[in-house]
Amino acid sequence: MTVCIDPGHQRETQIETVPTMPGGSEKTKTTPGMAQGVVTRRMESIVVLEISQLLRNALLAEGADVIMTREVQDTFVGMVERADIPNKAKADFVLRIHCNYTDNEKTQGIEVFCPKSSSYAKAVASEKAYTHMAGTLLKAMQTATGQSKGKFQLNNKYVGNNYSKMPSFLVELGFLSNYKEDLLVSLSPQYRAKLVNGMVEGVYQLAVYRGLVH
Repeated sequence: MTVCIDPGHQRETQIETVPTMPGGSEKTKTTPGMAQGVVTRRMESIVVLEISQLLRNALLAEGADVIMTREVQDTFVGMVERADIPNKAKADFVLRIHCNYTDNEKTQGIEVFCPKSSSYAKAVASEKAYTHMAGTLLKAMQTATGQSKGKFQLNNKYVGNNYSKMPSFLVELGFLSNYKEDLLVSLSPQYRAKLVNGMVEGVYQLAVYRGLVH
């Protein structure tokens, strides 16, 4: 089984404008900036890269093949390129790792987003199947971390999801705008390990569901 890990963002963002989904007329323009810890002041791009590297190691230890869209901070990977990399490698799953931010500092929780209406997404799975898979991954992460707050959603917002030719999940690990979650996600080795364990268990359950492992 091959899993692609896509650590969100990078040090510098180049502005792109691309079709939001294959063959569509609607365009998406890069939004500069990223989340930053309200307490730690650590940047999302660094936090997610660190956790993605831990996730890579954990998946490799379980016998999976792993592809990374980036392994360093000083690089640029475009929106469509983040889907092209796993597509060319014929990965079985993609986990797009991000951290969240909102003006309401009390908001916290894990969120999972999947594609909904793109032609690529429809070729991968039905909306019912995607809903089941998103819920499975979220529940595995919540069980591992003890974080009961969160949600999953299918939408057409994310280019990387829309262009993926395999099940694709944008995972928001937590809110860096929340004092507690910032400290946990940005700095806590114990909590990061729980996040990773939850994602590994979630991927395993998805692989069973897709008939890739028994």
